[in-house]
Amino acid sequence: MVLSDGWRFGPVPAVGWDQPGADGDGLAEVVVPTVWPPVVAALGPASWERTFCYRRDFVLPAHFAGMRVFVDFAGVMTKATVHLNGHQLGVHLGGYLPFSYEVTDFLVEGHNSWPCWSTPAST
Repeated sequence: MVLSDGWRFGPVPAVGWDQPGADGDGLAEVVVPTVWPPVVAALGPASWERTFCYRRDFVLPAHFAGMRVFVDFAGVMTKATVHLNGHQLGVHLGGYLPFSYEVTDFLVEGHNSWPCWSTPAST
């Protein structure tokens, strides 16, 4: 299952954006991998030290039932905090390094919510 399209991206919006069922209003739609879209450039260089978020919602296909499922990231600049359905999967440091998580125990039948944070390593 390829999940590179349909991501929402931008500065972290209001409290609760990362909860299952949140709508991601105010976030730009991007395909990953991506360079930061104009929404970030418009904020100026001072904003580049902020935390930004990515969010992807998806429906788990029925044929995944009973399978072990892993998610692979090609890289996230520079510190990534990854959640799935309200569960923290982990924190990864290293902008150009790939990393993976097993998500089998955190997937639900039907709608799944996948928020991620991208933060400069110094924060």
